[in-house]
Amino acid sequence: MKLQNKLFLTFKKSEMLPYAYAYLNSYCPRNNGWEVLQSIEEINITPDFLVEHHNGKDLCRVAIMVKMNRKITAWHLRQMNLFESNSTSCPVQIEKVFIVPENCDTSLVPDDIKIIYLKEN
Repeated sequence: MKLQNKLFLTFKKSEMLPYAYAYLNSYCPRNNGWEVLQSIEEINITPDFLVEHHNGKDLCRVAIMVKMNRKITAWHLRQMNLFESNSTSCPVQIEKVFIVPENCDTSLVPDDIKIIYLKEN
């Protein structure tokens, strides 16, 4: 497939994380029981953000990985699934989300993983 008239920008992940964090805080407000935790570890299987929602006795967790690549690959999917399998000690269902630039090829991403596209202003 030949892409014409497409501008591919290169971002550093460190440049994208503050925008992702701001988006998550606006989408998951603390006053509604959400807590956005940013990872400080540089381990490949640790998500960039872990969002938790405490609703009385229930706990919901969302693992979010920010990828600055032009394409989500099988390796990225393995990273996400490895984190989920390593987190099975807690009986909480973990939702999975990728945050990617708007022109990212996400054709390999299965339906159980959500995608948030960040657009350039």
